[in-house]
Amino acid sequence: MSLSVHFMSQSVDWATPEWLYKELDQEFQFDFDPCPLYGFRDGRSGLEMQWGKSTYCNPPYGRVIGAWTAKAVKEAGGGTQLFSLSPAEPTRSGGIETL
Repeated sequence: MSLSVHFMSQSVDWATPEWLYKELDQEFQFDFDPCPLYGFRDGRSGLEMQWGKSTYCNPPYGRVIGAWTAKAVKEAGGGTQLFSLSPAEPTRSGGIETL
């Protein structure tokens, strides 16, 4: 099975289906999203902010994913309840790992 299609996108932004977000929000009651699809109106980056108590994060993929993963680990270590999406390529390194 070829996964090369995952690396051919013209964009690093992938919207969460509305039905999925609503279902997750109902359970986790999110109060912050550091990666809104169209960004923050004032131009700030979620990487520069303190995240909420219950944060939903669908970060941009591609080369920037490492910075978002590091920020997610830092925020979770500070007590943030975090639900974060990340790309998975289970054919690499033997499977999927959980932070």
